[in-house]
Amino acid sequence: MLNVRDMAKEVQLMDVTVREGSYVIQYRWSAKQVADIAKAIEEAGIPYMEVGNGGGLGITEYNGVKPQSSDVEQLRAARKTTQKLKLGLLANPEPFTTREHIKAVKKEVDFLRIAARIDNMEASKKNVEYARSLRIPVFFQMMRASKRSLKEIVKAAKLAESFGSSAVYVVDTIGNFLPSQVSDIVKALKDTIKIPIGFHAHNNLMLAVANSLAAVEAGVDYTDGSLFGFGRDAGNTQLEALVAVLKRKGQLKKINFDKLLEAASTLVAPMMPTAQGVDPAQVATAAANVCLYPMQAYRQIARDAKVDFLTLMRKLGEYPETEPDIQRALKELGAGVIASVAKQSR
Repeated sequence: MLNVRDMAKEVQLMDVTVREGSYVIQYRWSAKQVADIAKAIEEAGIPYMEVGNGGGLGITEYNGVKPQSSDVEQLRAARKTTQKLKLGLLANPEPFTTREHIKAVKKEVDFLRIAARIDNMEASKKNVEYARSLRIPVFFQMMRASKRSLKEIVKAAKLAESFGSSAVYVVDTIGNFLPSQVSDIVKALKDTIKIPIGFHAHNNLMLAVANSLAAVEAGVDYTDGSLFGFGRDAGNTQLEALVAVLKRKGQLKKINFDKLLEAASTLVAPMMPTAQGVDPAQVATAAANVCLYPMQAYRQIARDAKVDFLTLMRKLGEYPETEPDIQRALKELGAGVIASVAKQSR
């Protein structure tokens, strides 16, 4: 018989359907769709929601992609259909997210999630400090955490705390972690830092729910999920599945599970790709512990270099760097530098 026990602390959930799902639909959320999802999320009792387009505040100006609705339009649309839901955006280091971008959303957001690669935390320090000077709470996103040791993750979290972050998130960008690793990380952070801790999972090894549960059981304060698991690459923790599991563990008694099921079925399912399960290539990236996004760009590099794609992927996974070193990998595989590499590096 399953041993179900109450956990002492109630975890706070954040819905990331809009921001993560925007990758899948090429930034084609309409303001109305965002408003409908926000309304459903609030009615279900989820306290936090991240909206915005893909890689973060200002990214569409940098990459030249024209979204169907801007970050501010999404925030305002969501605000009109909700009363208590706390709304935020992802932001990045300069030049992707500038002070001007942050200042422009000062009155629109309840929080910002400011990201940096875990080996380059200083890159976002100025934006964290500037946001805090505007009295915007900051959740620091430590990206690609699986590429670093437990000691390095703890060190990075201390830096995020020293910057003035309101909370720090361990982000399993690659979907590489195992539940035991997540548990060890959260426990180590709880012993080291005083600010709240969050966890953001990806589902490349189909462990996103299990990893999120491990984070909660270890005492994490926040954890993320998206309706239907809608998100980049293999997707994220499926919010309604995580809620079902946590309810069995004695948590989230006030969350309306049926409302989440309805929202996933009616608002997100029509936007989902038809394929079921995780793309084998995404499983392979997690197994190799390397982040390759967008995947098609790296496939093209392999084709142009006449290198087997899986061979290239595994070679990239051998390196400790959080950013894939394509030039080095091609050289070691006996391939020449090619034009598509230069294009991908911009």
